[in-house]
Amino acid sequence: MLALGTYPDVPLATAREKRDQARKLLAGGTDPGEHRKAAKATRTGLAANTFEVIGREWYAKTAPTLADTTKEKLLRRLEADVYPCPSGAR
Repeated sequence: MLALGTYPDVPLATAREKRDQARKLLAGGTDPGEHRKAAKATRTGLAANTFEVIGREWYAKTAPTLADTTKEKLLRRLEADVYPCPSGAR
């Protein structure tokens, strides 16, 4: 069994497309449920390796050795100039 979504949220045409994709995976010898789990794990792993995540980890490790004013300046500059904007536009 593979859930494709609930009816009002997923139109019938979309559900049929998802069903056809799942059938193609099954014909190729791949379990669609496992394929979905692997894709989700990949997306999660990619999100965990963004420049901002790694930069914040570095800052957390480095900050205890810095003066308070230096920590404030560094974090402010990283957030203003290095990390992407939340809205995606500058």
